[in-house]
Amino acid sequence: MPEIENFSGVIAVTRGGHPVATTTRGPWTSATPFQIASVSKNFTATLALMLVEDGVLDLHEPLTRWLPEAQPSVSLHHILSNTSGIGHWQDVPGMDPKTPATRDERLALVVRAPLLSAPGKEFHYSSPAFLLAGVVAERAAGRPYTELLVEKILKPLGLAATGSGVAPLGVAPGHHQGTPVAPWDLRSMIGSGDMFSTAADLVAYAHAVRDGSLVSPASLALMRTPHVAFPEPDRSPDGRLEIVGYGYGHYVGTFDGRPAVLHTGDNPGYKSLVGWFPDDVVIVALSNDDAVRWEDALAQVLT
Repeated sequence: MPEIENFSGVIAVTRGGHPVATTTRGPWTSATPFQIASVSKNFTATLALMLVEDGVLDLHEPLTRWLPEAQPSVSLHHILSNTSGIGHWQDVPGMDPKTPATRDERLALVVRAPLLSAPGKEFHYSSPAFLLAGVVAERAAGRPYTELLVEKILKPLGLAATGSGVAPLGVAPGHHQGTPVAPWDLRSMIGSGDMFSTAADLVAYAHAVRDGSLVSPASLALMRTPHVAFPEPDRSPDGRLEIVGYGYGHYVGTFDGRPAVLHTGDNPGYKSLVGWFPDDVVIVALSNDDAVRWEDALAQVLT
């Protein structure tokens, strides 16, 4: 593969469930753990839909059933589709993700934050909102979020190198253009960007999502439906990839005019991506340098 600027990490490609290529740069392998940033939201959405199928959660009832302090007009559907009206980090008064805080302190800031728009009306990407999804899952199921992840997803799939909160031994240290970066401690922000994983584990997870091992075809279709379309598609520089909206934990669009879905992640020191492309191609990309542009990598990998 030609040089990808600022890339340090692992890119794994499969087709039809079979390995096609694995590219590594730096002293990393498919077994090296990275912070996966907002790819965590895909796990959150999958877990939420599993609990919906179990009858534990309802996509459309107000969050106030489990979170009385929440806005009464906000539902799990709004949270998972980024249409809750809750803004991103900078839109929540008092929220500073680089400053350590407890779960309750973070939660109080999010539920008090003024909405940027009425729920269901507009797309506002929001990591803080996904904290609410994690807390609601905990309260509805009566078990900690990390235990739910293990019970419902990680243990059944054998994802022993994947987890939430505490950084595992051997994690690739984060950088920006080669300079070390202090990572955020997101243990108190379950559901948003709190997970660590390896390329090998993420490939197994991506295949399980695609194959129906975790959620039903009907639930997967809901997760990959753009619930609010973007005003203008977000296109890659070469125009081949076009993102038109957001489902539940999935960006939804096309590649060369054919359906494609993905999620990216961007935390200080780290970039991540998991994507499902035409011809049954799955791509997992993890970098411990946040200056990498996945558009450059995708253009080369998908060619």
